[in-house]
Amino acid sequence: MLCAIICISFIVILYLVVDRRRLRIQCAQAEKQLLKRNYFSVVLSLEVEQAKSRMAKRELDMVMHEKHEDIAEIADLTTRIDKTDNVLQKMDGILKSTMLIIGEMKAETEIQSSTPGKKA
Repeated sequence: MLCAIICISFIVILYLVVDRRRLRIQCAQAEKQLLKRNYFSVVLSLEVEQAKSRMAKRELDMVMHEKHEDIAEIADLTTRIDKTDNVLQKMDGILKSTMLIIGEMKAETEIQSSTPGKKA
């Protein structure tokens, strides 16, 4: 009877040791799967952030391109304004010269009309 109890106890202890080892293996496998999931989650988050960064860079490039176009347009308009200003200055010079000539002609006409014996 004592032998039967020892045998049964030995079998129970052996079962518990084997079951404990099986549980440890299952726990290690579950931890490994959890680590894999966390790793893939981190990798996925990193890829999402990289995609956001690329999108932001594209938007920045587009804005910079638009700014360069605006700067080129402003430079073109500035050149046109300068050319127009030069033309206006030339026209102003011509107008002043014309006014001087008209003034001289008027003065000559007045002198001729005020001089007796000369006819205009």
